[in-house]
This record gives sequence, C-alpha cells and structure tokens, in this order.
Amino acid sequence: MYFKPHKLYIHKSTPSYQDENGDWQEGTETVEYLCDCFLHDASTDIKKAYAGTGIIPTHTVNLDRRDDLGIGVTVTVKEGELVRAKSQIVDLKRLSALNYTQIILGSK
Repeated sequence: MYFKPHKLYIHKSTPSYQDENGDWQEGTETVEYLCDCFLHDASTDIKKAYAGTGIIPTHTVNLDRRDDLGIGVTVTVKEGELVRAKSQIVDLKRLSALNYTQIILGSK
C-alpha cells in the first residue's frame, strides 16, 4: 500500500526594523515549503508519555532527517490545499538509527 505524503511548511517571520529615514517597517511572516512528511494523530501512548509535563500533543509528523527544525517553530501540514494541522513543535526526536526525524505538534 502506498501512502501519499503530506507537505510540511515552516512559518518564518522577520522582525520589525527601522529604515534609514527613521520610519518603522512592519515585520512580515512567510510560509515556505520545507519537505514531504507523514502526519498522524497522536496515539494514546504518546499522550500518556506527556501526561503531567504541561505538553498536550495533538499530532506526530515523521519526515526525513532534518537538523534545521527546533522546538517552538510553527509549522503547517497540508494535504493538497487542505490544512491538516497547524501548530508549534513541542518536542523533537532525531532517530539516527532510522535516519528520520519525528516531531510532536501540540500546545504547552
């Protein structure tokens, strides 16, 4: 059975800045495609593992190994044009033996 991968987008923001005339320019937020991934609802085992930590996991995302992601980064997972999940990364696991990254989306 073949599963069609989802698309992972990362939210990047630029801070406000003061130009050469002294006027403040508003910061912007862009959404950039990062890679293909596979989105899953958080299992009860994962929810149990985070019980009492203040983290409420909603989804897990499996993707090829990425070292440029970090905790607190906002990401969006889409299936075509349908947004399946939009949240912050609350935990990150780099599994070197399998050469992939698992991120946990949720809220704190």
